[in-house]
Amino acid sequence: MLRGKAWGFVLILLLSASFSRAEDGVTEKEILLGMSNAQTGPVYELGIAMKEGATVYFNKVNAAGGVQGRKIKLIVYDDRYEFPKVIANTRKFIEEDKVFALFGYIGSGISAAIVPTITRARVPYLFPLTGAEVIRNPVNKYIFNLRASYADEAEVLVDRATRDLKLTKIGVFAQDDAMGEAGRAGLIRALRKRNMPLVGDGKYERNTEDVEAALETLVKANPEAVMLACPYTPCAAFLKKARARGFSPSSYTWGSAPPP
Repeated sequence: MLRGKAWGFVLILLLSASFSRAEDGVTEKEILLGMSNAQTGPVYELGIAMKEGATVYFNKVNAAGGVQGRKIKLIVYDDRYEFPKVIANTRKFIEEDKVFALFGYIGSGISAAIVPTITRARVPYLFPLTGAEVIRNPVNKYIFNLRASYADEAEVLVDRATRDLKLTKIGVFAQDDAMGEAGRAGLIRALRKRNMPLVGDGKYERNTEDVEAALETLVKANPEAVMLACPYTPCAAFLKKARARGFSPSSYTWGSAPPP
């Protein structure tokens, strides 16, 4: 994910270019954005960081006069990283709050769940924190991605692990949803490019820390390295339990959700 001036500059350019006609969420004095993500629940750290970072930057922009004289106002709703809540929040943003754009959502499955809604409403979906292919292919003109895809990241991770570290046995620990599957698929593609099999395929239930079955699968497979496609809390739970078992392969993770 781009940070600081980089994504802020892109956001300002995008907003500035969109005011050639009247828009919901845009007045002479204000630009209204809606953010739904986990402010509570198992992955709240990501949501809190996204909200705080955006607030700091928008306050800076507003203090300098805003965007073409308009101040950015951010409405934030908690979705706890749960599909029903994010769908309800998104509909509220569009139908009741009349936001100009949606911004700062977190999660692959979350993004996939609201694509039909934003496409029908023709509302811009700005910079979600996900590398999943589901919001990249096919191209959707209302979705604006900044971060690399999970497939691109997997290719770099596998290249470094195999070429620099000479590792030959790589497994995956993945959340059982669109995020985990996107990371898993990207890893398998990178391994196949090198004629390597996946050594250990551990999955756990989304939005939980129930990682024991996945850990057991990977312990039995005994890979030299494990790629982690998971948010903070389950990643940390997996690593702690693995070390308690004496299972200590090299571990790597995708850019959106590193373990603490």
